[in-house]
Amino acid sequence: MENKEIGVMCDDNRFELIEKYKQKLIKATNIETAKEEMKVLDSVLFRMWQMGWLDTLEEKDQNNEIKTKFKIGDKVWTIKKVNKYIKCPKCKDKGKELIGNIEYHCANCYGQGTVLTNELEWVVQKENPCEITRIKILLEKDRTEIVYLGGENIFIADYLG
Repeated sequence: MENKEIGVMCDDNRFELIEKYKQKLIKATNIETAKEEMKVLDSVLFRMWQMGWLDTLEEKDQNNEIKTKFKIGDKVWTIKKVNKYIKCPKCKDKGKELIGNIEYHCANCYGQGTVLTNELEWVVQKENPCEITRIKILLEKDRTEIVYLGGENIFIADYLG
């Protein structure tokens, strides 16, 4: 009888877990060169499954998968906060006002047609996209912080959890 049939008969995933962690061990170590260790590997992994240790490893593997919005090499446009300007309420965006028959620069906006507010606004920097060259991940007990870096002092943070 094959392992797949036994797995169905036993109604659990023990054989899949044992095989998965066996392959991880083989890939990460030189255990294949130690014939005596290879002989008992399935038995040891089976006992680990019985103790619930493989389920714990499986949960840890799944919990450590962090999905990022971007990957290294992605091109992104950055945003920055800038001073917010609005149309001049006095000259209605013309930059000039008529006093008598003489046209003057608007005294409110100094001829610019816009005035500075006390607010800041986010704008997309359209000139050049930034290429992400590094991703830093900080895992904390109750949150995950992902920082994407690239170009000159570009920091894009993502908070999860």
